[in-house]
Amino acid sequence: MLLLLSGAWLIFPSVTLAQKFTAAINGTVSDPSGAVVPQATATLRNTQTGVERSTVTNEAGNYVFVDVIPGRYTLKVSKEGFSTATQPEFEMYVNQTATFDMALSVGAATTEVTVRAAAATIQASTAELGTAITTRAVLDLPLNGRNFTQLLQLTPGVSPYNVGQSQWGGGGGFAGRAIGTFTFPSVHGQRNRSNLFWTDGVNNTGSFIDNYNVEPILDDIQEFKVQSHNDLAEFGQAMGGLISVVTKPGTNEYHGTIYEFLRNEKFDARNFFAKIDRIPGKDDTQRNPLRQNQFGATVGGPVTIPRLYNGKNKTFFFAGYEGYRDSRFAQALVLTPTSAQLGGDLSGTNRQIFNPFSTRPDPLNPGQFIRDPFMCDASGNPLTPSSNGTQPLGTPCNKLPSSMLNPAALLFAKTLFPLPVNTGVQERNSIDNTRNITGQDTESLRLDEQLGVKDSLFGRFSTYNQVDSGSAGYAGATQKTFLHGYNIAAHETHTFGPATVLDVHLGRNWGQDNVLKAWQNASAGFISQLQGLGFSPNFNGNFRAGQGPFVPNIDISGFLGTGGNNVQDTRISDIWEFGGDFTKIRGRHTLKFGANFATNNTQSPIFGVSEGFTAVATTNPPSPGSTGNALASFLLGLPDNANKRNVLETEHGGWVDGFYVQDQWKATDKLTVNIGFRYDVTLWPIYGDFKNQEIFVGDLNLNDGTFVLAAQPPACSATQGEPCIPGGTLPEHVVVTPFKNHAIYHNNYDNWQGRLGFAYRLYPKTVVRASYGRFYDNWNSVIQLAQNYEGAWPRVGQLLANNLNKDVINATIGDPFNLGSSGVIFPAPTPFVSPGFVQWYMDPLTQMPYSDNWNLGVEHQLTADTLLELNYVGSHSSRLNMGGVKNTSVTPGPAATSASRRPFPYSPTSFYDQSIGRASYHSFQFKVDKKASRGLSYLVSYTWSKSLDIACSGNFGSEGCEIQNYYNLKNEKAVSGFDATHLFVASGVYELPFGAGKKYSSGSRLVNQVIGNWQFNGILTFTSGRPYSVGITNDLNNTGNFSCCDYFAIRANPVPGVSPVPSNRDPSNWLNPGAFSIPPFGTFGLTSRNQFRSDRFKNLDFSIFRWFPIKESIGLQFRAEAFNFTNTPVFERPVRDLNDPNIGKIFSTANPERQIQFALKLIF
Repeated sequence: MLLLLSGAWLIFPSVTLAQKFTAAINGTVSDPSGAVVPQATATLRNTQTGVERSTVTNEAGNYVFVDVIPGRYTLKVSKEGFSTATQPEFEMYVNQTATFDMALSVGAATTEVTVRAAAATIQASTAELGTAITTRAVLDLPLNGRNFTQLLQLTPGVSPYNVGQSQWGGGGGFAGRAIGTFTFPSVHGQRNRSNLFWTDGVNNTGSFIDNYNVEPILDDIQEFKVQSHNDLAEFGQAMGGLISVVTKPGTNEYHGTIYEFLRNEKFDARNFFAKIDRIPGKDDTQRNPLRQNQFGATVGGPVTIPRLYNGKNKTFFFAGYEGYRDSRFAQALVLTPTSAQLGGDLSGTNRQIFNPFSTRPDPLNPGQFIRDPFMCDASGNPLTPSSNGTQPLGTPCNKLPSSMLNPAALLFAKTLFPLPVNTGVQERNSIDNTRNITGQDTESLRLDEQLGVKDSLFGRFSTYNQVDSGSAGYAGATQKTFLHGYNIAAHETHTFGPATVLDVHLGRNWGQDNVLKAWQNASAGFISQLQGLGFSPNFNGNFRAGQGPFVPNIDISGFLGTGGNNVQDTRISDIWEFGGDFTKIRGRHTLKFGANFATNNTQSPIFGVSEGFTAVATTNPPSPGSTGNALASFLLGLPDNANKRNVLETEHGGWVDGFYVQDQWKATDKLTVNIGFRYDVTLWPIYGDFKNQEIFVGDLNLNDGTFVLAAQPPACSATQGEPCIPGGTLPEHVVVTPFKNHAIYHNNYDNWQGRLGFAYRLYPKTVVRASYGRFYDNWNSVIQLAQNYEGAWPRVGQLLANNLNKDVINATIGDPFNLGSSGVIFPAPTPFVSPGFVQWYMDPLTQMPYSDNWNLGVEHQLTADTLLELNYVGSHSSRLNMGGVKNTSVTPGPAATSASRRPFPYSPTSFYDQSIGRASYHSFQFKVDKKASRGLSYLVSYTWSKSLDIACSGNFGSEGCEIQNYYNLKNEKAVSGFDATHLFVASGVYELPFGAGKKYSSGSRLVNQVIGNWQFNGILTFTSGRPYSVGITNDLNNTGNFSCCDYFAIRANPVPGVSPVPSNRDPSNWLNPGAFSIPPFGTFGLTSRNQFRSDRFKNLDFSIFRWFPIKESIGLQFRAEAFNFTNTPVFERPVRDLNDPNIGKIFSTANPERQIQFALKLIF
């Protein structure tokens, strides 16, 4: 088959998936007797641009137009001896295949016979599932922040619940803030990250997190479509939804918009929990200040240069700009040291502070240690210490001698920490007033050129820049995120003749985000001052690629803290793609061949340096729970933990390529059969390179217990430190990859996919459709999975130290790793020594996930503008990514023997990704779609479904993954984390029938002006609650399992006869804790994964427009839009940890309070 496809590629110089952003029209021409009419001329005319295309019917009387740009058209069919048949203006949508069978009557060709117009046409040529969201819906339905992804849920089978890391939507960024309300759904039971975003037929997916890269400007969108279960083989590389956005082309008339949308906290309701969670002393009626503005302009038309060039009917442009500015108050109260405390006076604490420099063995308890408390004289002044830090005998006190205070710690505190103020709140003496500010600018330019009758060109460039800033966790520190990206699309379509068309394309999809965490008052000379006071440059400096030094993040338990290690985190996604499609029509067969090639690479420097201070260094070891003080440990310069992350991720050589061949066979006038084959292959990116020595890393293979190196570095004796091999000989169970290109992951080449579908026109207005197809997930998380073993042995990508200064003084604030001036770091003796932090690995034999999808449905045209659709939709998915903690103990037992009970006792437990997951989905779907007529359009959809999977609903063990026992996965089968039994969404746009030219008009011009030009729009949503589990995070069975990311290591047991639902249910009592118990040692919880449901989601977004005409083609539109119009709170999942005292309580809502947005829009 591969040879067949290769031959097809040579014969038909191909391209890719052109119909990702275009449409197709076909039909059969017949005479009055019903016989087919060959050699009839069919002419398709775009009524907005004037561009015409013509073809002739073949010997079977069939005609086909491919690569039809979405828009409005007329169709004429003529032949000598017959009257001309005309299909009046109709609209074509993205990825639509429309069928217009034309019957000619005997007469002169100059006589036109108009076929009855229909605003909506049934889909009689393919069996794919999808819903095109029109320009009117995109522009008029209420969207909070104007983010188009909110409209994805209008499509049946789309669940809004997201268990993935794709929480953002700022535009390609791994950590960027969302612009507006961002939705990243599950489509037809597939994982949230199993979707692909296309813009004008090229990939617009951010490869790190699988959201979009460049968010399209809303006023630039012509329409978009969520498509799935396609029986055409040209569509592939995603198991979930293909989200195809088409931008607006220019037309023969100049059109455009100028607009501004704004939000302000004064128009918003108060959150349901605002009074409960308010800052003490703050007025209950106050709302946190918000200033949000979205403004922009678009313009499009023919390219015209006076007296030189007139581009009407051939050259068009469309350009857009949008700016977004959001500033919102994020006040937080924190605890900062006072001047007295910085002087060593900690008398206010009620815990005795002990002198760590007095640590000595406890003579009464061998192997343990004791310390002396700090001492003061009779006047309460601290006693002067000796040179070794011990004090003479005095009165125990909590005052530190000034000579013992660490100069670097004092410089840190006095320079960077905020000053104390009177907040009126106990234990909170500083206010962090850092606002969360987001600014984004997006630009886009599209050019279309019609080169005669055989060639058309199209190109678009879209780009954005975004800056997010806000608090890094407390007053005095700021986190900024810089995002930039662009998306380029270029297409050329050549028509060789009536039956042969070639389309080629080129795309570039590039995105970067750079997260920087910095202290606000850290001047350029501050680091030099630190180093002058003993900070080792090898601790906070000497990072890869010459980066650094950085000011460390500091966390003081009970006081302020940055809440993270990374100080710089940069991620770059880079995708080039090229390819094409070749279409050949022979008789009743429309044959199509195509290929697509895309790179998938990245470079991501990640640097971090942090220190944490707890009471440990100043406790008395025999009574650690009631002694010591974290601030005292900091002032003495004695950290409890430290972390240095030093990774320069590079991934190269990654490709995602696809080939297909398909036949759309019009078997009869009523039956169309689609059959095709597709082949996709993902070539895993290779991690690391020799230039930066990142190639010297390895991955764990738990199939045989080996550790696989990408390349073998020299012996440590021959180097200046890592990466190197201690002793010069590979340790036991360590091997080197057999691949010459240093790849560790094995590519798999079995990704063959068959497609079969039919559409049968049962009656003129009714079609029955069915299809089956296999789909692979070729992009899902590939970049993120390929970085799993970043910095792994024998590279030292991360240094971590815990329990410092516990019994003896062994680390200081300036050099917690004791790197000294040399800074030489050597790896552990083997890769099987626990690094002290969670390491992610992936099975080197991982295979691409796939899903077998099928559907059976019927579509009926209720009226000329309304379609009814009913579908059964099913799928079975295999080889899904399953993360979680692996190499755990096979059986419960004592903690001391946990390692001996593992499959590979010499290796620690770790997160491990394997392609062993499975899932299934079944649903009934209903849709009524009314196209715009008489001022009204609406779309109503309902889905009744169940999605089941085993253990994980996402990737990495951090996305909807909850595994109690890796050795009994059948007990982990349950509803998916994104499952929603019932999904109902109704949306509509309605121009009120009042005023001049409307159904109800007054004879008075003044009255018509008052009652006319009003429009109502809305989206009504009802969804079943989100699934969740109840359990504990502890490893009760001593297997080495641990929880991650809001999931549990052990689930709860049910208490027989006790309902988990309280009789008086409210947010303070949503889940009955008495209905659950902690499983006994040696057992696993009996409640199911995702057994319970959160509050049902119900929401109404509503808007009112008023149109003020200025001239015939110019007007001003005023908008008032309310999100959660009824201000109905939907409660989040309750606290679910049995060890949490707040078990069963809810503290937040899943939807925002009512928010109101106003806008003015000039339309011309």
